[in-house]
Amino acid sequence: MKNITGLKSKTLIVDKLVGRKPGKRGGQVTTWWETHCERCGAIGEHSINNLVSGKAGCLKCRRKINHLTHGESYTDLYRLWARIKHGGDACKEWGDYVTFKRNLPPLPNHKSTLIKIDKSLPYQPNNVEWATKDDRNKKKIVEFVKKAKEVGMFANQTEQQLIERFQKVSRQRLYELMKRVK
Repeated sequence: MKNITGLKSKTLIVDKLVGRKPGKRGGQVTTWWETHCERCGAIGEHSINNLVSGKAGCLKCRRKINHLTHGESYTDLYRLWARIKHGGDACKEWGDYVTFKRNLPPLPNHKSTLIKIDKSLPYQPNNVEWATKDDRNKKKIVEFVKKAKEVGMFANQTEQQLIERFQKVSRQRLYELMKRVK
């Protein structure tokens, strides 16, 4: 049996022989060595095969690297970003959550959601704003009234009169009217 004490494999340095034992998942019996990480000092055991081939690495350091994130994966904002990203309607710059968060306007209150200002453009800086449910409904009413006026509906009323009128209409009725205008 070859003595590999002192061998360096990535950040690991081999300290001493542990013994022979089966590999993971009951594999072939092989020689195992105790190592320490020169970066973080963690002690671990690795098979000679992984040490010699360079496959062995410090598990503690790898976990740190893999978990060096924003720590917000379970927040509402992160879930919103994930929906936008996976929906394919975000600009390339917003493929990264931290950049997305940095580029957002301040959140006015917890009842707001992110909407696009120009629906023909993707979610991107300068094309988003926070809006409450009421804000979104008012925007839909304004859009509807403008389209309705363009096609000659409600010719005898001003846009402002129509907006005030349709703010009192149920959402379902408004959607029915909007379908007629499209």
